[in-house]
Amino acid sequence: MRQFLTICALLLSAPAFAQDNASMNLALTPAEAVALQRSLDRQPLSQKPAPGFWSLQIKLRQAVEANPEARRAVEAASK
Repeated sequence: MRQFLTICALLLSAPAFAQDNASMNLALTPAEAVALQRSLDRQPLSQKPAPGFWSLQIKLRQAVEANPEARRAVEAASK
């Protein structure tokens, strides 16, 4: 399941042919955000990250830090 979420998130973060300059909004529950972050954190250091890996990490962190309520919800879900 984690791999599926990671693959979906990485595919969504990579530009598509018709969406090079388009942005996409993705709504995640706090539990989904925690699961996604944990699956990204489990990426083996010996493997080259997939395209969009680091930008997804940064965007996820920025989205959570920009919203204090979301940050508290994610912190509560991660316990």
